[in-house]
Amino acid sequence: MPPRDTLMRVRLENTLLERGGAGIVPALETGSVMVLESILHASHYLGVCSGAMARHLVNRSLVRRLPLTDVGSFGPVGVVWRRGGQDETLLKFVSILRREAKKTMGGE
Repeated sequence: MPPRDTLMRVRLENTLLERGGAGIVPALETGSVMVLESILHASHYLGVCSGAMARHLVNRSLVRRLPLTDVGSFGPVGVVWRRGGQDETLLKFVSILRREAKKTMGGE
């Protein structure tokens, strides 16, 4: 997650609070793109970053991106993870997000 007390972190925490996600504790806090790239490359972590940063990382073939919509006033957000990552928790998370996206789009 972005570092504590930054505008992006405050907005993210407010959005999570509004959506019932209060109490999420990040495993890592960083504003460094290099740290984010390194951690995602070597782990099964998910990263939260701006939509623009997510597109940049995808364009470099470093990660996969899941764009999120309906984030209120927060603006475009993406979730990124290591390309080829097949961690069980990650797969469940992506499955839930896809299911919810279908509901939102009227597919279920």
